[in-house]
Amino acid sequence: MEHEQFVKGVEIVNGTAMLKVSNDFMTAYLDGLAEGDDPLEIPGLEEELRALGLAHGILPVPSREDDHWVVARGTEPVHGLDGRIELAEIHDNLFAGKKLADRTDTRDPWEMNTIVNVARGSVLARNIPPTAGVDGTNVFGEVVPALPGKWAAFNTGQGVEVADDGMSLRASVSGKFHVEGDKISVLDEYELDNVDASTGHIRFAGKRLTVKGSVDGGFMVYVRGDLIVGENIEDGASVEAGGRIKVGGVIRAANTKVKAGIDLRCEALEYAEISARGNVGIDNYMLDALCMAGGDVVMESGKGLVAGGRIFLGGSFRGLTVGTPANVPTMIHAGFNPHVKQMHAKLVEEMEDCSGKSRELEKALGKLKLIEQRHPLSEKMEMVKKNIESGLEKLRAASSEQKEMLEALEAQLGMLREATITVRNTAYPNTIIRIWNANLLLKKEVEGVRFSFRRGQVVLTTLV
Repeated sequence: MEHEQFVKGVEIVNGTAMLKVSNDFMTAYLDGLAEGDDPLEIPGLEEELRALGLAHGILPVPSREDDHWVVARGTEPVHGLDGRIELAEIHDNLFAGKKLADRTDTRDPWEMNTIVNVARGSVLARNIPPTAGVDGTNVFGEVVPALPGKWAAFNTGQGVEVADDGMSLRASVSGKFHVEGDKISVLDEYELDNVDASTGHIRFAGKRLTVKGSVDGGFMVYVRGDLIVGENIEDGASVEAGGRIKVGGVIRAANTKVKAGIDLRCEALEYAEISARGNVGIDNYMLDALCMAGGDVVMESGKGLVAGGRIFLGGSFRGLTVGTPANVPTMIHAGFNPHVKQMHAKLVEEMEDCSGKSRELEKALGKLKLIEQRHPLSEKMEMVKKNIESGLEKLRAASSEQKEMLEALEAQLGMLREATITVRNTAYPNTIIRIWNANLLLKKEVEGVRFSFRRGQVVLTTLV
């Protein structure tokens, strides 16, 4: 009998009742029983229901609902759950150990994690698959398919990429982990109003951080890439960038330290300490401060004044005025690059060590060859000989590389001797001019001069 006939109704119990099935075949019920009749008292009812094709969910005790008796219920399918996007557990340990130099406590109240950094390639979120669900069964014993859940989709912002299998979201750049609503981004450029009590210390793994205002005293900023500070860096701040640093205002106070991995530029420098592996540009003046640069230092705009303090640089210096009419001690040491000197000294030491090991191995190899001339070497001695020959080959290759590196470093050292110090306006007495390893203490005022290293001493020439 077709299932649709049961929807219309089929006479049972000798025509005293109608068996009907719901449109979805999930419920079977009896209609037409006389008032007061109880299906439990109908003999052979279950057997008759089964004979008509009901194969699932026959109730041991029919249930009265509205004006009919429910005699069978199907098992509803359990539809699958939709997939979801689950954020990964982010651990910002890119800058572990980067603390203020003068802090020994392990708990710093200004460690506020304002920026949570992630490295390129980090997993940021995972796509949790939907579930298939569990199939149901209608009253005729037929499978009622469950609807599977739907896949979730990543809402991607900038600096992220979906893995090829679609199951994870990864950072395509290093920077700030950022979630807005359900959109996930990694920002390799970020902007702050200030670095102060509202932000705490700042660490940023992206390519550029911009602080529109100032870095307040006592706070630390560490950036993997470039740093732009619109205004000042104040007393006791510790600032470091792996790239370039540009400060629109003053770097000030004796406890302030600023370090750039490439170039550094600022409006003025007061009492603080700055260093850069590249060039330094100071647009106005330097007052009783310490400046260290691997390249050139240029102070040819604004006042262009160095008043007190010390400048150490690997390249050349160009400025307008050095020293003061009050003869404040001031020093400029050009052709000074301790990094290159240290590398040179270390390389020479390594070369001597390599040469000593080579001599020892050659001596040992010579002894083995003498033994070999008298009788064949044992298997063990042959292995020793091969190891010695292999070691000598590696040492010769290392020695060749070291010689190339030494030549490059000596060329750099030679360039340091070519450094010059140019003062376009006035250099005042009590200024120490040092180039390479030669000193000149100015005892009188000079104007428009260039200092250079010649034959072991500092010489002065007048600018045309």
